[in-house]
Amino acid sequence: MPVFDSSRPLNRGPAPLCSTRGNNGPVQITKLQGVDGFVVVDLDGASRSSGIVRSAKKILRDGAVNLARHLTYAYAVLGIEASGASAAVNAEEADRPAALDAFVEEVRDLGVSFDPGKGVTASQLEALAANDSRAGVAAGFRDDLLAVSLLTALRAVGDLDSQTVVSESPLSEAVQRQLESSGATCRIVEAGRLDEPCDVLIAGSAQGLIDHENAASVRARVVAPVAPFVVTTRGLAALGRLGATVIPDFVSLSGPLAAHWPAGDTSLDALSAEVSTCVDAAMQHALGHDAGPVVGAAEHAETFLSTWRDQLPFGRPI
Repeated sequence: MPVFDSSRPLNRGPAPLCSTRGNNGPVQITKLQGVDGFVVVDLDGASRSSGIVRSAKKILRDGAVNLARHLTYAYAVLGIEASGASAAVNAEEADRPAALDAFVEEVRDLGVSFDPGKGVTASQLEALAANDSRAGVAAGFRDDLLAVSLLTALRAVGDLDSQTVVSESPLSEAVQRQLESSGATCRIVEAGRLDEPCDVLIAGSAQGLIDHENAASVRARVVAPVAPFVVTTRGLAALGRLGATVIPDFVSLSGPLAAHWPAGDTSLDALSAEVSTCVDAAMQHALGHDAGPVVGAAEHAETFLSTWRDQLPFGRPI
């Protein structure tokens, strides 16, 4: 997993001739035939891709495209040539088991690695395991590697010793253990509560949780997302004006992806070291950027993407 040079200029290329919407494209969207649903692969033609499957009465395409884009940038932070993906199965709850069976049958040979998301259980995707190209260590190391990417990103902002960390989202034992070993004091509060005085606010209970209207209630110097798109674009700008540093979610959440297609040693220690090195490199570039760390980290990811893609994705996961 290389640490790539993010100092060289980017070549974004011309804007795409077609896209699913103005700032997201071009992407490959496959409309399913046997069930009401679709599969998004962010980088058309990528040989490796992964993403979650969600099921509800109606899953919007824009949200699916955004989730795929988020994963693409997270892979790029780690220097992994892979695309983000996302899938949707539109079905009422009573019809969902049959709809997911039809989904599994139709996507079996698409070459995309899927994980369960909202409305989907792991057992409902079991039949796809035989065609999953990811390494077998991926699931077992998820919490540990997430802790590494999150804590490495936080340490890049400042020493955690004697700092107060508040989370409005449940945290794994691995994350809590690493926070405590760093000397931080951590407590969990009710979901959606943003006004607790603290040094670091960990947020992840809902997409769009922090927007331009409630950003002023945040009483932390650092906001660390543990889910995609917790902070809206306007919320990000508002927090910046208030002097808070927002960790890019595609950086803090990138760790588990290191176990998907490891290039060398697959031990937890080796993967953790690689995640730590890559995330720290991304954060050092991000924190020095005039437009803020999220834009800086995006440019860092795009530098890697430009090493293996003729054209960069049009639209950032912000």
